[in-house]
Order: sequence, then structure tokens, then C-alpha cells
Amino acid sequence: MSVILEPPQKVKLGDKFDAPLVVALSKDRNPTDLMSVLSVISEDGKTAIAPPAPDVIAGNTSGSLQILDHGKDKEQAIHLFRDLRLRRPGRYRLRISMMKREGESYVNVHTVVSRVIAVDTNVSSQISAQEKDTLQRLRSRGLRA
Repeated sequence: MSVILEPPQKVKLGDKFDAPLVVALSKDRNPTDLMSVLSVISEDGKTAIAPPAPDVIAGNTSGSLQILDHGKDKEQAIHLFRDLRLRRPGRYRLRISMMKREGESYVNVHTVVSRVIAVDTNVSSQISAQEKDTLQRLRSRGLRA
């Protein structure tokens, strides 16, 4: 599992991210029995902030599965997190946990962590040219974002 479209490095407090957070699943995983969950952690990665603090993040914090066509019978499963907003100033990372259903519960099978996001009232987020290209490539393969 890897982050293929990172959150912005800077974002204005309460503003929606300019692009969705996109996480690719590894090829050895069956995507039908997996779900992904997003949480907010401290910049150093040691402290979980949300959940349980609902005043910190808004948006789709459970990944929606999409299958992208790469041509020649090749597909890639991704999880997409849309409309994310951070509601508290600070410096954070997003942790994405891939969960597999086992019986009546889910078990964490893999975790990835995003780059640091600075949240402030005096900044504006901008998606980089490279990130725009990545988003455009993903859309050309069927990403619904």
C-alpha cells in the first residue's frame, strides 16, 4: 500500500483539500475484503488526534474503493478520500490503515502515513504541477474525483 496522491503541504484552516488523498493497494491483496480508514496523527507520528476528536477533521475518512484501468488487462485498486478538511491549526500527518474483514471484526493489515500538513488561517493550499499531472493521469484511467 502506498500514497500516490498526497495531501497538500499547507492548507487554510477549514478549507477543502484541492485534490483527494489517493492510496494504492498492493497487488497481492484482494480488494473486495478490505476497507481503509483515515486518522489524524501528530507531526512526529506518535500521538493519535482524530478519531476520537471530530472537531479536527471533516470529509470522507473511510476510503471508497475504485478500480483503475491500466490497459492490457492490468488494473489497480485504489482507495480515495474526498472532501477532506482540517479544522484545527497545527502540523499533522494523515494515517491510512488498511483493514481486512475477519469474521465479525476488522484487523489492521497495513498502515501508511502521509507527509506533514501545516494548517493555519494565513496560508493557501496549492496543488503542485506534479500532483496535477498525477491527478490527471488517474482521471484518464477512470478515477472519479
